[in-house]
Amino acid sequence: MSRRILWVSCLTAIGLFALDRITRALAFAKPAGSILPRILRSEPLWNSGVAFGLRLPGALITVLLGALILAVAFLAYSALRHHDAVPWWASLIVFVGATSNVLDRLQYGAVRDFLRLSFWPTTGNLGDWMITFGAIALLVSTFRKPHTPPT
Repeated sequence: MSRRILWVSCLTAIGLFALDRITRALAFAKPAGSILPRILRSEPLWNSGVAFGLRLPGALITVLLGALILAVAFLAYSALRHHDAVPWWASLIVFVGATSNVLDRLQYGAVRDFLRLSFWPTTGNLGDWMITFGAIALLVSTFRKPHTPPT
C-alpha cells in the first residue's frame, strides 16, 4: 500500500476517533432529546456490557475484546499484504470503534452509550456502529475475489 494511503488511513482514523469521543462528551453534557424526530434520540447511559448494551460477564468481555483486536490486526496485515482496500478500511474502522470503547472502559469502568434508533432494540455509540459496519464489510469481503494489483 502506498504512503499516501497510509497517511489518509491515519488521518481518517484520527478523525473518526475524535468524532466518536466528541459526540460521547457532548451527549453526556446535554439532557436526552431528539436528534432526528421519530428516528434517532440521544439517551445517555452507562453500559457495563458489550456492544449495544448486551450483558456478558467481565472475563468474557475481556476475552472477546482481545480476540477482536487480534482478528482485526490479522485482517489488516493480510489486507496490506494483498493490497486489498475493503478489508483494510473495514479493519481500520473496527479498530477505531473498539479502541474508543476500550478507552471508555478503562477510563470509566463502562462505555458511554447514547444513540437510540427507533428501529433498533438497544442504545449504542458511534464506536459500536463502526465495529458493526466494519465487521459486516469484513464478512462481505471474505466472499468476494480479492483485488490483485497490476504487474
